Amino acid sequence: MNFSITRAYIPFLYFQQTRLRTVKDFIFHSVYEWLPALILIFISNNFYKTIFFFVLYYSAIISLYEIGYLVNDQLALKEENGRKRSRQFSILSVFVFVVIRLGVFLAITFYFQNNSMRWWLWYGLLVIFFAVHNTLRSDALKCITFLFLAFARFFSPILMLIDESLLQILAMPIALNYSLFRLFTYMDSKNLLNHFNRSSNTFRVGYYLMLIGFSILLALISKSYIPLIVNAYYLIASILFVCFSYAASRWMNRKAIS
Repeated sequence: MNFSITRAYIPFLYFQQTRLRTVKDFIFHSVYEWLPALILIFISNNFYKTIFFFVLYYSAIISLYEIGYLVNDQLALKEENGRKRSRQFSILSVFVFVVIRLGVFLAITFYFQNNSMRWWLWYGLLVIFFAVHNTLRSDALKCITFLFLAFARFFSPILMLIDESLLQILAMPIALNYSLFRLFTYMDSKNLLNHFNRSSNTFRVGYYLMLIGFSILLALISKSYIPLIVNAYYLIASILFVCFSYAASRWMNRKAIS
């Protein structure tokens, strides 16, 4: 396992070492999470002014997430069938890791959002749900907390950067196009689904095609094209992802033959 505890002390690098270990993983997170968030702040605000705050607020959310990831990964090391993503941390290493993350989060909070009740409530709920998620023994119940965490993960970096009316319109489209899709892949990883393959190209594209009807209804309810635009974005992303996977597979096969 190519994992460095020293590097893991730096915020974001634990996430990179344990969840973004391949080019495919990086592309998935870029296209499904970071790029749409950047597009949203680009169309709703002065991009160059808010990109700094996006990076800042992403640092805050990923710092909290990495604490949850570390706890989850350390518990998995003790389970017979747990996913071995990390090495065993000493008590001192865990302490230093957590202190650094909390320091980053609290520094950002007190310097930029100390008086924001929305910020405190949002992250208070996030901490509670992450704690519940890591302590639940039922994988079926963990699906509920995972859905919440995926939803909060997408919106946390942009929560304070885009207009409230836009947030309200985006909530359901993002829940369907991002959070629910992530939930299906999570359930598959826990062997909670039958006749499902998260790497299936048919499912990736078919999922977003089947959401078009739902997106039309949401567009009519909200009197906005945004639900359709979000659906179209992820549909195109899934098609490009399938094309990329197919091209990479063909290239690997040719390389193996030669």
